[in-house]
Amino acid sequence: MKKLEQLLTDYQKISSALEQCTDDKKSTLYIDMITLIEEIADHIIPKDNENIRERLGDIMGGKILQLESERLREEERIDAIRNMIKYDVSKEKILQDYSEEEYNEAIKSMLVEA
Repeated sequence: MKKLEQLLTDYQKISSALEQCTDDKKSTLYIDMITLIEEIADHIIPKDNENIRERLGDIMGGKILQLESERLREEERIDAIRNMIKYDVSKEKILQDYSEEEYNEAIKSMLVEA
């Protein structure tokens, strides 16, 4: 239990330090670090120890399900595909650099907007 208490203390220090760097350029780093810390904690804190898990969540402001920077990259890739489709780039050409899944997601998002 002493190790878990030390983890919580370290976790709080990291969280406080990360909060100091939340300007635009560093916000994705902040989110990535929080997510990484939570994933590590998931591996070392027993699933049945709800008290410690709840305290970790409180310290870091809740669970982030997907890295913000990853989500933004995915969004940018879908936007790029949408632009290529808009300018009549062939599907075969697009699939040279993007996955079929990304292509289908771009098509789906275009249909939703229409």
